[in-house]
Amino acid sequence: MASGFGWLILFKLAGMAVTVWLISRFAGHFVKLCQTIIAKTTHWRVHFLVLLVLVVCAIGERLGLAAAKTAFFLACS
Repeated sequence: MASGFGWLILFKLAGMAVTVWLISRFAGHFVKLCQTIIAKTTHWRVHFLVLLVLVVCAIGERLGLAAAKTAFFLACS
């Protein structure tokens, strides 16, 4: 500041403003992307859990246990 308020300082301030604006524009899309990823991940976790229950029921059925009882005890644990 000893040399006064020059053009270099104005260019630096403009660069900071443009950087903040670009980050804010990117942040909106990034939030939507994160929400989509979380929704799909939760969706696939539920599918994986249901598949796991069905596999355990099938194994229990193969061992001579009733599938409904196997699923019940699996859900209770």
